Amino acid sequence: MLLEIATAGKKLAEARDVRDLVDAVRECYHRGAVLEMADERLCLDDMKERRQVGRVLAVGLLCSQLQRQDRPDITDAVKLLSDLSHPLPDFGAENNHVAQKDS
Repeated sequence: MLLEIATAGKKLAEARDVRDLVDAVRECYHRGAVLEMADERLCLDDMKERRQVGRVLAVGLLCSQLQRQDRPDITDAVKLLSDLSHPLPDFGAENNHVAQKDS
């Protein structure tokens, strides 16, 4: 849900399904360009706003992990969203189960 809100329905409409949206955000995140996926209507005028939107997208990725044990619980998700200094857990490509498509 976080990804859909932060990217606006437009990005989801461009994707074939939610998994495509997650993959697109994840790819931008790993390139260091996650804000490319942000809704253009979000105010990204200063660094704090950009960091907040980037954090929302990163937490959305974490919450989209296929394996339940890889997702943060609600308490951790709220901490990650409310405290920008709280470090994000590693969810690099080798730990990312979202990217795996069903065969």
